[in-house]
Amino acid sequence: LAWYEIAAAGVPFRVALDRLGASWWAVVGAAGATLVGTTLLVHYAIPLSRTATIPPATFALSQIANAPVVAGFYLLPYQTALIHDLFLYRDLGHVEVWLGALLIAGMLVAAYRWRTQPAGWLLGALALSLLPTNSVVPKNDLVREWRLYPALPFFALLVGVGFARVAPSS
Repeated sequence: LAWYEIAAAGVPFRVALDRLGASWWAVVGAAGATLVGTTLLVHYAIPLSRTATIPPATFALSQIANAPVVAGFYLLPYQTALIHDLFLYRDLGHVEVWLGALLIAGMLVAAYRWRTQPAGWLLGALALSLLPTNSVVPKNDLVREWRLYPALPFFALLVGVGFARVAPSS
């Protein structure tokens, strides 16, 4: 909702902030969720990151490099039954890292460029829902294919918007 109010509503930034302020319960809820998330990060994720099996840089590079694989899961979902372990990348010397970075950058640029259209804010929401799984805080293992499930509603709506755009109008 905040993404829509700030980016897609087509109003000046100050007006968007006023609208968000008018929904005080949403602001309080978001602040509470942020507080809980930060508390969990500080008390749980960061201390456990010392016992992670991979370093933070490897985790971040691997998540970027595996972006095309995750995109493939969206396009051909049956692959999630075949591919469970995603690959590890320890340096920038892999084509997959650069391809993944280009894919992510392209998605963010398109979301910003089309921010006043449904496709743009759905693409932005899709990117935002994937960001927490691409954090630099290491986990005990690479997140597997199920990391894309929370973003599926945005992808489904994005596909629907695409079909509506190409469908002949009657």
